[in-house]
This record gives sequence, structure tokens and C-alpha cells, in this order.
Amino acid sequence: MSRRLTLLRHGEATPVGKDGPGGDFARTLTRRGEREAWESATLIASLPQPPACVLASEAPRARQTATIALDALGLPSRALTVDPRLYLADVRMLLDVIATVDDTCLHVLVVAHNPGLSELVHVLAPGSAFGSLATGAWCTLESPAASWALLEVDRARLER
Repeated sequence: MSRRLTLLRHGEATPVGKDGPGGDFARTLTRRGEREAWESATLIASLPQPPACVLASEAPRARQTATIALDALGLPSRALTVDPRLYLADVRMLLDVIATVDDTCLHVLVVAHNPGLSELVHVLAPGSAFGSLATGAWCTLESPAASWALLEVDRARLER
């Protein structure tokens, strides 16, 4: 039984400082960012086996994107786990957080940030012709890993 990992970069966010105190962390989605999130979430929801659980960075722009995804996927709010470790997470931290997902969830959506998300694709599927996730962009990887804790390097395939 294969596992699917969909990575969604948050939509376009306001410039640093526009939202007042909080710097980069406090940035929220722009109107364009909201549209990007809806467009991607709608496509993700149309997958033959859409995600059943969602992990998101606690940054407002990522939480907003994840909430849009929950709506598009028709998932209840309990399907969302907001994890502070996902804010600007590197590959190792992304893998550590993904490893905590219950193995009964066979398709996970992770809403977070670059460069970590794009670097994760290169680590998990190094032979793919993948570049980088733009704001609001997504991709899906398929892995034969028996559990999320065993998501192995070089074993995933870029599916979409």
C-alpha cells in the first residue's frame, strides 16, 4: 500500500512589515494568495485519493492556506494539525514532523514554506525533473514506505 505526500506552499503573502509587528512570521495572504490557495486546493481535492489529514505551519499565511484547503477538501477542522516546527522548516524537520502522522492516514497534505518544501522533493525524489514550488503551488509524491516514520530517501516518485 503506497503513501501519498502532497506539499503545498502557502499563497502569496503581504510584504514584510506591511502587517505591523511580527515581521516575516506575521505575514498574511494577499488577495492573489487567497486565489492561489483556492485554485491549488480545488485541484488537490479533485485527486482520485485526496488527502485525509493536513499539517500546517503556524505562520498566518500557511494557516490561512491550510484552512482554504480544508474547505476545498471537505475535511473537518480536526483533520488539521498546526505544528510550530513547520515554520521555515528544513528537510530534516519536515521529515520529523511528517513521521508523527498516524499511519492510518495514507495521504497527507503539508502546507508550509520554501526553501524546505522544494528541497524535500529533491531529497525524496532526486531523479525527478522538479524545480521549485512557487507561491500557492503544489506537488504530490508517492512512496512505498510502510509508515510515515519510514519515509525513505530516494524511494519516492513525483506523481503530480
